[in-house]
Amino acid sequence: MDYLKITYKNTKDIGGEILYQNGFENVIYLDAYLKKPLYPIVEDGEENDDADFVPTFTKWEKTYSFEVWVSEYMVDALTAIPLHDYIWIDTQEGEGSQVYNTAVDVEWEDLGDTEQTNGCFAKVTVTFTTSSLKVTNCDQNINII
Repeated sequence: MDYLKITYKNTKDIGGEILYQNGFENVIYLDAYLKKPLYPIVEDGEENDDADFVPTFTKWEKTYSFEVWVSEYMVDALTAIPLHDYIWIDTQEGEGSQVYNTAVDVEWEDLGDTEQTNGCFAKVTVTFTTSSLKVTNCDQNINII
């Protein structure tokens, strides 16, 4: 496959205008490549009496992003992705994954009204998580029988 493929749909209809109850799904092909992943650690916890941070919840995430220049109709389609509860991405290398925590950032460029651009293109950055591991403040192992 020569393109990044994004498939997204929802278990319920959205806004009375997008009907998913009959199996409809959105599919977008983009000429974009994933950037190298980032691995943020998210922690929640409290300070103890010695003012040391004691985590009660720690989450490791594998986060990807890509950037693409698109016109307004595609900006509309990409910014609607986070509204959906099923999002799947297939890469050019043939790898695919369900994605979570999708965020879309739009930066309109003022390129002037030229014949080539008509001033209507934007750089869209899509960021998402493919997997995560969670650790809670539970100091017991699973009891295997």
